Amino acid sequence: VRTNLAFESLNVTPDQTKLFTAIENALIQDGPASTTITSSPARITSYDLTGAAPEVDAEFVYITDPVSDDPIPADSFHTNGLVDLLALDNETLLAMERSFSVGVGNRIRLYEISVDEATDVSGKDALDGTETPAAKRLIADLGDDFGIVPDNVEGMVFGPTLENGRQSLIMVSDNNFNDSQETQFIVLALALE
Repeated sequence: VRTNLAFESLNVTPDQTKLFTAIENALIQDGPASTTITSSPARITSYDLTGAAPEVDAEFVYITDPVSDDPIPADSFHTNGLVDLLALDNETLLAMERSFSVGVGNRIRLYEISVDEATDVSGKDALDGTETPAAKRLIADLGDDFGIVPDNVEGMVFGPTLENGRQSLIMVSDNNFNDSQETQFIVLALALE
């Protein structure tokens, strides 16, 4: 596991039979970390919760986007990673990617992903590029779609159902105990199909 690109997410399915977690970027033996020109094959791990103790039942590849923006100056820190998952059912999840570049800031994107047809890679010590990754579909970009200037948003949870019948989604940023960062709570209304 690369430094500071390990496990961020942890979520149980609505029927409480599975738990999903993921690493932010590829294991060293699986491929590169995200850069402004390369994506990264992270692993999502699924645990079966129906037995006496949780057991790994599958592992899937999730391809992160490249880092959204070139940092300023060009040799400064930049990263993108899979920072949270929220299970919609046993095969469909909401995935949050957080991209950051020094001098530019954060970009937060939400994807609907499906592991239904993804290759189970739980027996592979290293990926070889033949695996079918989880399918992903962009749902929202907080900046482009809502005009939100996000800080280091890395967490999400379903909130209460709203009066209009939509499901609330509550997101939170991690300020890293840093005076230059903010704690943000962002609430969106979703129309789940």
